Amino acid sequence: RDEDAWDSLFDDAQGINTEPIKALFPAYDPQDREYLRKNQEFIDALWRGRDDIRDLLGGLFDDYEHRISDIRRSLQATEAALKSLGSLFEHADETLSSLQSKQT
Repeated sequence: RDEDAWDSLFDDAQGINTEPIKALFPAYDPQDREYLRKNQEFIDALWRGRDDIRDLLGGLFDDYEHRISDIRRSLQATEAALKSLGSLFEHADETLSSLQSKQT
């Protein structure tokens, strides 16, 4: 899937369509496909400018964005669970403190 998305990007970003990508990465040359798809600076430039070139990117970052979304949901659920446990421990601590003060 990633290979197809990369091929689609390089096929679409030819001629006049190179300009938006060159604005993000001036050294862009669609003939350097193999080099560019492994070049982290190029990938970072595409990621930063993805909103401006979404029509050229096609599904290139779709899987990554879905994974980020899934991870974010998992982290939010974990955070909620930890907050709930924190409240439980705070309540237990308050109860323990109250019992200790009554004993003294």
